[in-house]
Amino acid sequence: MNDMTKLKKAGLAPTVGEILNESDEDRGARERAAAATNAPTAFDEIRQEIEDLYENAKQYLDGEGIQTEEQAADVGKLRDMIRDAAKRADGHRKDEAAPFDAGKAEVQARYNPLIQKDRGKTDLAIAACNDALKPYLHRVEREQQAAAAKARAEADALAREARQHAAIAADSGDLSKREAADAVLGEAKNAAKHANRMEQAKPQAAGLKKAIGMKSVYRPEFIDPAAALAHYRQTRPAALKEWLIEQARADIRAGHKTPDAIPGFKVIEDRVPA
Repeated sequence: MNDMTKLKKAGLAPTVGEILNESDEDRGARERAAAATNAPTAFDEIRQEIEDLYENAKQYLDGEGIQTEEQAADVGKLRDMIRDAAKRADGHRKDEAAPFDAGKAEVQARYNPLIQKDRGKTDLAIAACNDALKPYLHRVEREQQAAAAKARAEADALAREARQHAAIAADSGDLSKREAADAVLGEAKNAAKHANRMEQAKPQAAGLKKAIGMKSVYRPEFIDPAAALAHYRQTRPAALKEWLIEQARADIRAGHKTPDAIPGFKVIEDRVPA
């Protein structure tokens, strides 16, 4: 697509008559506008540069290995050019991202005092509400559990009575006894349903549009390091190994670099291009 075609698609192209009658100044302005439309961006330029360097690296680094000082110098120069291009590309990236980063940071700064997890006013206020509600809801929960246990005991007693009536009725041809057994059985079933509902009921503060209940949350308490280590060595050996290696890497970065500096590890020195 040439410059004129791009200008036409953008609705900026002059007519033939305008071109024939335009002044030198107008022609210069038109040509500059066309050039600006065609001008590559900083991203276009650095992308092309890095892609060219990558293709050069593919052609040069063919698996044969470096044999001469001249080859080493060439590869070193190519590496430096790639590093330089990467540094400039990262600079362009930061420049392009800066307005977005600044905007995001400004939005975060405005909202964090309100809704930041564990620190914003909403979380702090909700935590205070929960702390105030917890003792009351625990008391209600204990009362409900006691009532549910009583209801379950009554349901079990009715179930036993129903079984006794059913046994007596089965050995008798007395219709009234069968009716009594059925009645007790019905009471036992209703009592069992009532006990089930009470056992499943959650403590709540009534009178609100949405009831306030209790829920279970779980957290680990570290009590036996040896048992925990044995457990995760068996159930998650790969994750445990990677975690231990990362701790060793951190120790090496902190300066523990002698071969036996880290128990359970051998610190190995590798020589690599700087």
